[in-house]
Amino acid sequence: METRLPVWKLEFIRVRLGMRGCFGVERDGYGGGLALLWDDSVDVHVQSFSKHHIDSWVNSHSREVWRFTGFYGHPITASRRYSWELLRRLKGMSDRPWLVLGDFNEIMSSDEKQGKLFRCPAQMAEFREALNDCLLLDLGFQGYEFTWTNNRDPPERVDERLDRGVATEQWMDLFPCSRIQHVVFALSDHMGLVLNSEAVRRGPQCNSKKRRFHFEHAWLREE
Repeated sequence: METRLPVWKLEFIRVRLGMRGCFGVERDGYGGGLALLWDDSVDVHVQSFSKHHIDSWVNSHSREVWRFTGFYGHPITASRRYSWELLRRLKGMSDRPWLVLGDFNEIMSSDEKQGKLFRCPAQMAEFREALNDCLLLDLGFQGYEFTWTNNRDPPERVDERLDRGVATEQWMDLFPCSRIQHVVFALSDHMGLVLNSEAVRRGPQCNSKKRRFHFEHAWLREE
Protein backbone atom coordinates (compact mmCIF):
# COMPACT_ATOMS: atom_id res chain seq x y z
CA MET A 1 0.00 0.00 0.00
CA GLU A 2 1.08 3.58 -0.70
CA THR A 3 2.17 4.86 2.72
CA ARG A 4 2.75 8.56 1.90
CA LEU A 5 5.17 8.48 4.85
CA PRO A 6 8.91 9.18 5.12
CA VAL A 7 10.85 5.98 5.78
CA TRP A 8 12.08 7.18 9.19
CA LYS A 9 8.51 7.11 10.52
CA LEU A 10 8.11 3.43 9.70
CA GLU A 11 10.28 2.39 12.63
CA PHE A 12 7.80 3.98 15.04
CA ILE A 13 5.00 2.04 13.36
CA ARG A 14 7.00 -1.20 13.54
CA VAL A 15 7.55 -0.80 17.29
CA ARG A 16 3.95 0.22 17.97
CA LEU A 17 2.61 -2.82 16.09
CA GLY A 18 5.10 -5.17 17.71
CA MET A 19 6.59 -6.27 14.42
CA ARG A 20 9.97 -7.95 14.13
CA GLY A 21 11.12 -6.35 10.88
CA CYS A 22 10.38 -3.51 8.50
CA PHE A 23 11.53 -2.45 5.05
CA GLY A 24 10.46 0.82 3.46
CA VAL A 25 10.75 2.65 0.15
CA GLU A 26 10.97 6.42 0.41
CA ARG A 27 8.00 8.45 -0.76
CA ASP A 28 8.18 10.79 -3.74
CA GLY A 29 7.28 14.24 -2.44
CA TYR A 30 4.02 13.85 -0.52
CA GLY A 31 2.86 10.77 -2.41
CA GLY A 32 4.05 7.21 -2.89
CA GLY A 33 6.16 5.32 -0.41
CA LEU A 34 5.93 1.59 0.33
CA ALA A 35 6.39 -0.50 3.46
CA LEU A 36 6.72 -4.19 4.29
CA LEU A 37 6.47 -5.29 7.94
CA TRP A 38 6.62 -8.80 9.38
CA ASP A 39 6.39 -10.53 12.77
CA ASP A 40 8.24 -13.37 14.49
CA SER A 41 6.34 -16.11 12.66
CA VAL A 42 8.34 -15.65 9.43
CA ASP A 43 11.78 -14.80 8.12
CA VAL A 44 11.70 -12.26 5.28
CA HIS A 45 14.52 -11.52 2.85
CA VAL A 46 13.99 -8.58 0.49
CA GLN A 47 15.24 -9.38 -3.01
CA SER A 48 14.52 -6.15 -4.92
CA PHE A 49 12.54 -2.94 -4.64
CA SER A 50 11.54 0.22 -6.48
CA LYS A 51 8.99 2.99 -6.05
CA HIS A 52 6.40 0.51 -7.29
CA HIS A 53 7.28 -2.79 -5.61
CA ILE A 54 8.98 -4.68 -2.78
CA ASP A 55 9.87 -8.27 -3.69
CA SER A 56 10.81 -10.73 -0.95
CA TRP A 57 11.26 -14.39 -0.04
CA VAL A 58 9.27 -15.62 2.95
CA ASN A 59 10.22 -18.57 5.12
CA SER A 60 7.30 -19.56 7.34
CA HIS A 61 9.20 -22.69 8.52
CA SER A 62 6.20 -24.99 8.23
CA ARG A 63 6.20 -24.79 4.40
CA GLU A 64 8.66 -24.29 1.59
CA VAL A 65 10.04 -20.81 1.02
CA TRP A 66 7.65 -18.71 -1.03
CA ARG A 67 7.68 -15.30 -2.62
CA PHE A 68 5.75 -12.17 -1.69
CA THR A 69 5.62 -8.97 -3.75
CA GLY A 70 3.93 -5.80 -2.56
CA PHE A 71 2.90 -3.96 -5.73
CA TYR A 72 1.85 -0.40 -6.53
CA GLY A 73 0.65 0.21 -10.10
CA HIS A 74 1.56 3.51 -11.70
CA PRO A 75 -1.14 6.10 -10.92
CA ILE A 76 -0.78 7.73 -14.36
CA THR A 77 -2.73 5.80 -17.00
CA ALA A 78 -0.27 6.47 -19.83
CA SER A 79 2.59 5.09 -17.70
CA ARG A 80 0.80 1.99 -16.43
CA ARG A 81 2.34 -0.20 -19.10
CA TYR A 82 5.63 0.23 -17.24
CA SER A 83 4.00 -1.43 -14.23
CA TRP A 84 3.05 -4.46 -16.33
CA GLU A 85 6.58 -4.61 -17.74
CA LEU A 86 7.88 -4.60 -14.16
CA LEU A 87 5.51 -7.42 -13.21
CA ARG A 88 6.76 -9.50 -16.14
CA ARG A 89 10.40 -8.87 -15.19
CA LEU A 90 9.67 -9.97 -11.64
CA LYS A 91 8.05 -13.14 -12.95
CA GLY A 92 11.32 -14.08 -14.67
CA MET A 93 13.42 -13.70 -11.51
CA SER A 94 12.15 -16.73 -9.60
CA ASP A 95 9.94 -19.79 -9.95
CA ARG A 96 9.05 -19.98 -6.24
CA PRO A 97 5.36 -20.01 -5.24
CA TRP A 98 4.35 -16.36 -5.67
CA LEU A 99 1.84 -14.02 -4.04
CA VAL A 100 1.38 -10.43 -5.24
CA LEU A 101 -0.72 -8.08 -3.14
CA GLY A 102 -1.37 -4.38 -3.54
CA ASP A 103 -2.90 -1.43 -5.35
CA PHE A 104 -2.64 -2.13 -9.08
CA ASN A 105 -4.46 1.11 -9.99
CA GLU A 106 -6.36 -0.88 -12.62
CA ILE A 107 -9.41 -3.12 -12.96
CA MET A 108 -9.74 -6.35 -14.92
CA SER A 109 -13.19 -5.71 -16.38
CA SER A 110 -15.99 -3.15 -16.34
CA ASP A 111 -17.93 -5.09 -13.67
CA GLU A 112 -15.23 -4.08 -11.16
CA LYS A 113 -16.38 -0.47 -11.42
CA GLN A 114 -19.49 1.57 -10.75
CA GLY A 115 -19.97 5.19 -11.70
CA LYS A 116 -19.70 7.13 -14.91
CA LEU A 117 -15.90 7.41 -15.17
CA PHE A 118 -14.91 5.80 -18.49
CA ARG A 119 -12.39 2.94 -18.46
CA CYS A 120 -10.73 2.07 -21.78
CA PRO A 121 -11.29 -1.62 -22.69
CA ALA A 122 -7.77 -1.94 -24.11
CA GLN A 123 -6.38 -0.58 -20.85
CA MET A 124 -8.13 -3.32 -18.86
CA ALA A 125 -7.08 -5.94 -21.42
CA GLU A 126 -3.40 -5.01 -20.94
CA PHE A 127 -3.77 -5.69 -17.21
CA ARG A 128 -5.43 -9.05 -17.83
CA GLU A 129 -2.75 -10.02 -20.31
CA ALA A 130 0.03 -9.11 -17.85
CA LEU A 131 -1.54 -11.31 -15.16
CA ASN A 132 -1.89 -14.14 -17.63
CA ASP A 133 1.73 -13.82 -18.78
CA CYS A 134 2.83 -14.04 -15.14
CA LEU A 135 0.55 -17.04 -14.41
CA LEU A 136 -1.15 -15.02 -11.66
CA LEU A 137 -4.69 -15.90 -10.61
CA ASP A 138 -7.10 -13.63 -8.78
CA LEU A 139 -7.61 -14.75 -5.17
CA GLY A 140 -11.10 -13.30 -4.85
CA PHE A 141 -12.30 -11.50 -1.72
CA GLN A 142 -14.85 -11.22 1.05
CA GLY A 143 -16.58 -7.96 1.90
CA TYR A 144 -17.55 -4.89 -0.09
CA GLU A 145 -16.82 -5.44 -3.78
CA PHE A 146 -14.91 -2.19 -4.43
CA THR A 147 -11.68 -1.05 -2.77
CA TRP A 148 -11.38 2.58 -3.89
CA THR A 149 -13.73 5.56 -4.06
CA ASN A 150 -13.33 9.14 -5.22
CA ASN A 151 -15.41 10.17 -2.18
CA ARG A 152 -17.81 12.28 -4.22
CA ASP A 153 -21.58 12.41 -4.03
CA PRO A 154 -23.73 10.86 -6.79
CA PRO A 155 -23.81 11.22 -9.72
CA GLU A 156 -20.07 12.05 -9.62
CA ARG A 157 -19.18 9.14 -7.32
CA VAL A 158 -16.94 6.38 -8.71
CA ASP A 159 -16.03 3.09 -6.98
CA GLU A 160 -13.51 0.58 -8.34
CA ARG A 161 -11.70 -2.58 -7.29
CA LEU A 162 -8.13 -1.32 -7.68
CA ASP A 163 -6.60 -3.41 -4.87
CA ARG A 164 -6.33 -7.19 -5.00
CA GLY A 165 -4.30 -10.30 -4.32
CA VAL A 166 -3.11 -12.56 -7.12
CA ALA A 167 -1.00 -15.70 -6.90
CA THR A 168 0.40 -18.60 -8.86
CA GLU A 169 -1.18 -22.03 -8.63
CA GLN A 170 1.89 -23.20 -6.70
CA TRP A 171 1.23 -20.63 -3.97
CA MET A 172 -2.46 -21.50 -3.89
CA ASP A 173 -1.53 -25.15 -3.44
CA LEU A 174 0.56 -24.17 -0.39
CA PHE A 175 -2.33 -22.13 1.06
CA PRO A 176 -5.46 -23.73 -0.43
CA CYS A 177 -7.92 -22.08 1.98
CA SER A 178 -6.50 -18.56 2.02
CA ARG A 179 -8.97 -15.67 2.16
CA ILE A 180 -8.72 -11.94 1.44
CA GLN A 181 -11.01 -9.62 3.37
CA HIS A 182 -11.74 -6.02 2.33
CA VAL A 183 -11.65 -3.85 5.47
CA VAL A 184 -12.28 -0.15 6.03
CA PHE A 185 -9.25 2.09 6.66
CA ALA A 186 -10.01 5.33 8.47
CA LEU A 187 -9.16 8.51 6.55
CA SER A 188 -8.31 6.59 3.37
CA ASP A 189 -9.99 6.40 -0.03
CA HIS A 190 -8.86 2.75 -0.26
CA MET A 191 -10.08 -0.33 1.56
CA GLY A 192 -7.42 -2.44 3.23
CA LEU A 193 -6.65 -6.03 2.20
CA VAL A 194 -6.35 -8.56 5.02
CA LEU A 195 -5.02 -11.96 3.92
CA ASN A 196 -5.76 -14.97 6.11
CA SER A 197 -3.54 -17.70 4.71
CA GLU A 198 -4.61 -20.18 7.40
CA ALA A 199 -8.38 -19.99 6.99
CA VAL A 200 -10.29 -22.98 8.32
CA ARG A 201 -10.49 -25.74 5.75
CA ARG A 202 -13.95 -26.59 4.50
CA GLY A 203 -13.14 -29.70 2.53
CA PRO A 204 -11.93 -29.90 -1.07
CA GLN A 205 -14.09 -26.93 -2.15
CA CYS A 206 -12.43 -24.34 0.08
CA ASN A 207 -11.01 -22.61 -3.01
CA SER A 208 -14.30 -22.61 -4.91
CA LYS A 209 -14.91 -18.84 -4.67
CA LYS A 210 -11.52 -17.84 -6.02
CA ARG A 211 -11.52 -16.42 -9.51
CA ARG A 212 -9.34 -18.64 -11.70
CA PHE A 213 -8.49 -16.03 -14.31
CA HIS A 214 -7.19 -16.78 -17.79
CA PHE A 215 -6.74 -14.19 -20.52
CA GLU A 216 -8.79 -14.41 -23.70
CA HIS A 217 -7.67 -12.43 -26.74
CA ALA A 218 -11.33 -11.82 -27.56
CA TRP A 219 -11.38 -9.44 -24.58
CA LEU A 220 -9.29 -7.02 -26.63
CA ARG A 221 -12.56 -6.26 -28.40
CA GLU A 222 -14.51 -5.77 -25.14
CA GLU A 223 -17.20 -3.09 -25.37
